[in-house]
Amino acid sequence: MSNLNNRQWLFVKRPIGPVDESCFRRVEVGMPEIGVGQIILQNLYFSFDASMRTWMNEGPNYLEPVVLGQPMRSVTLAKIIKSRHPDFPVGEIVMGMNSWEDYSVSSGEGFCQLLPNIPDIPLSYFLGALGPTGYTAYFGMIDIGRPKTGEAVLVSGAAGAVGSIAGQIAKLYGCFVVGLAGSKEKCEWLVDECGYDLAINYKECDDLDGKLAGVFPNGIDIFFDNVGGATLDSALANIGNNARIISCGAISGYDAGENPSVPIKNHWMLLIREAKMQGFLVSSYMHRAVEAAEYLGTHISNGDIIFREHIEEGFDSAPSVLKMLYAGKNTGKLILKL
Repeated sequence: MSNLNNRQWLFVKRPIGPVDESCFRRVEVGMPEIGVGQIILQNLYFSFDASMRTWMNEGPNYLEPVVLGQPMRSVTLAKIIKSRHPDFPVGEIVMGMNSWEDYSVSSGEGFCQLLPNIPDIPLSYFLGALGPTGYTAYFGMIDIGRPKTGEAVLVSGAAGAVGSIAGQIAKLYGCFVVGLAGSKEKCEWLVDECGYDLAINYKECDDLDGKLAGVFPNGIDIFFDNVGGATLDSALANIGNNARIISCGAISGYDAGENPSVPIKNHWMLLIREAKMQGFLVSSYMHRAVEAAEYLGTHISNGDIIFREHIEEGFDSAPSVLKMLYAGKNTGKLILKL
């Protein structure tokens, strides 16, 4: 192993505003040996998720910021090629948080899980519908949203990997589901393939508050929010009694840098509608990963949940693929195949 070249993408500049290729530098290093209780992973796929932008900032977050001069990181699928750990045999595939590199060393602690045995599922799905993406949609909608038949649901970032699954779960519970997306094509996909009742192109909507008032005359019961900012404010203006707002992401502010976020004016609606707004991290639910995987795997196999992937290829493409994510140029869960 010591003679292998290990390509890495180092994180060398904190972005102010949108991330670009200048934030990274490609290097090659040797492969270290491992000790007792460690494994060597050959990374096969990198996952690209909106929250990665927040890891590049200094300041408090749910994960420590990526250290300048160290490799960038993401959730990966990887194959165990050498093991001195009894619970992680050679040849198994694991999902975990690893660096942008060909080979990673792990002790198997923290976020490093052997894949469950679900037949006839593409391997890449374990970064998407059957990985943290699907788990986020599942636990956010089921545990916090608590959908009931006939309730009215709004999903922002609905054509994204998380949002599209969250809305489909709500449909399985018999809800009326509306999605917000940024193009005609995405809106058509939500309705025609994902089964949403309605999709709104927010880029062509001059008065989102008024549009939502017309669509939800009795108020929004569940809002699964991936966007935050002005979109959240419009949804808050239209929530119903005892509404549940699932704060999953705030992608509208990820590139804000030092600029202030959009002020939220309608938070008082939480009070007068006796509503609840709750944030969550999927990492807090990983002890229930098998539950989510079985639910999602069953409904995907049955065709009840549709999932779309966008797979790019090549290790050298990693920085440009990340940039693609924030430009909204992907059409589904964005993954890099090494």
